[in-house]
This record gives sequence, C-alpha cells and structure tokens, in this order.
Amino acid sequence: MIRELKRQIKVELEDVGHPAAFGTMPQKDIYPHIVLDLPSDIYQEGLHNLTLDINVWDKSESSANVDAISEMIIDRLDRIRIMSDHHHAIFYFLSMGSFDSEDPTLRRKTLIFNVQLRRK
Repeated sequence: MIRELKRQIKVELEDVGHPAAFGTMPQKDIYPHIVLDLPSDIYQEGLHNLTLDINVWDKSESSANVDAISEMIIDRLDRIRIMSDHHHAIFYFLSMGSFDSEDPTLRRKTLIFNVQLRRK
C-alpha cells in the first residue's frame, strides 16, 4: 500500500516538471530536483497518518526558483484525494521551511504534508 502511494505521489508531481525521487536523487548535479520522504506513520483503527516531507533543491543565486516550485507543489497536493482499488489518501499541507547551506548557491525549501491513508 505504501509503495503504491509513493508511486502515485511521484505521478502527481510530474506536472511540476522537475525530477522527483524518494530518499536520494539517483543522479548527481541535477538541479532543480525534488526529494521525498515518508518519515513517520501513526496507525490507529484502520487509518495511517503519515508525514510527507518534500525537499526542493536548486543551485541558484536567488530563492525565487525553489519558491515557485514549492508553490506549485502546494497547489498540486494540498487537499488532493488519491484513490486506487486498494486505498484512498487525502493530503493536507502543514508547513514550509528554508534551510541555509555552506554553499551560497544551494537553495533548499522543505514542505511538510499530513497524509491520511485508509484501506478500502
């Protein structure tokens, strides 16, 4: 069920137009790119409450590109419902943060979503 959800998330993010991967990017030096993670899952009475972390990375002098990509992701995923033959999921945007890097051209923005996942 979780593997299918990961695949569906990547399909939803194809419209954003930048490569996305869970864990780490398989190729180095592709910017901008999106790294996804599902770091926590709290299960209670048939409902999975997952945390989806989305990190947008870019090499640029300005944060304008990561800001624009982040906004596209929020617009795409916030309150979206994904259904399959086996489950349905609802996404809720929770927060966004920026992180500094030792490399002055490397920009990162982290988006956090709550995903409520239930088997059919």
